[in-house]
Amino acid sequence: MGKKRKPNRQGILRYVRGRGFTPISELRRYFELEPDEGTVLEDEEGKIYFGLPEDVAKTILTLAKDGKVGLEFSADFAVRVPIGVYPIKQRKEMAEESIPESLGGRPEDRKSA
Repeated sequence: MGKKRKPNRQGILRYVRGRGFTPISELRRYFELEPDEGTVLEDEEGKIYFGLPEDVAKTILTLAKDGKVGLEFSADFAVRVPIGVYPIKQRKEMAEESIPESLGGRPEDRKSA
């Protein structure tokens, strides 16, 4: 059996950024987390019912508060239950991608020109 992956901030962010959308079930599988563990956390909007261990749920909530990831919630429940996580591009990344090539392309390309 291979080395167990640690679900720390860096590892979770790297895994989520490598995909457009990551279901919570996929995070449990990838990081070999117990499927029966659940956690209730709270943010400015109220309670969030995570189907993840507390340390992983807290890490994901911190990443969401920091604007690194977004949470997709189930529409099937009256409470907020995340069903997935998606990466959020930072303003700098978005700005670099939005500069048309006709206007100089990416900033690092202009520096070398």
